[in-house]
Amino acid sequence: MIWWIVAGVVGVVLLASIAFAFRNRYARVFADRHLLEFCEKLDDIRQAACAHVESLGDERDPVDAEAILADPRNAQTDGGMRLSYTVLRIDSRPGMLGHHLSMSHEDKLPAESFARFFAGLALVRFGLAPDEVAVQRSSNLVMHIMWEIAKDRNAEFASAREEPPASEDLPDLRERARDVGQALRLGARPETPAVPVTG
Repeated sequence: MIWWIVAGVVGVVLLASIAFAFRNRYARVFADRHLLEFCEKLDDIRQAACAHVESLGDERDPVDAEAILADPRNAQTDGGMRLSYTVLRIDSRPGMLGHHLSMSHEDKLPAESFARFFAGLALVRFGLAPDEVAVQRSSNLVMHIMWEIAKDRNAEFASAREEPPASEDLPDLRERARDVGQALRLGARPETPAVPVTG
């Protein structure tokens, strides 16, 4: 009988430890400092990707983790968010460029609300509406956001950096990111092919 009690106590302690660890991971990711870093890295990788337009057929050397992070179109935040941004020429639409932002977390945190929040934050920072992008979440919990921009507006989009949010702006930014994230239709195609440049 005593062994059942000991086993129960050990089980409760383990579950509490796991819950605490996940809560700490979420707290770290949603901290003010991390949100500011996320916004800054988003702007950096957008600028780098817009300056390095690729074609689908471009050959790429095999890459390791170090080479991936050395590419300025990729970034990882202190909170574990992994970001990758590419801009591709679209053969079937010569006047357009395809933008692709992928986001994941090193711990593969599974909550859809988590993924939607950061996708919403990216769209708010880029001045994009939910119906202007296609969004998919892959089985390995990577969020993919895709949209198109006219070639002649690409440089303008790349340089349209908003000022970093101030601490007092963060509650409003969080609310806007949450609203935009909830409005995203996963798996949906964008209603408008060309994204206007805003900001």
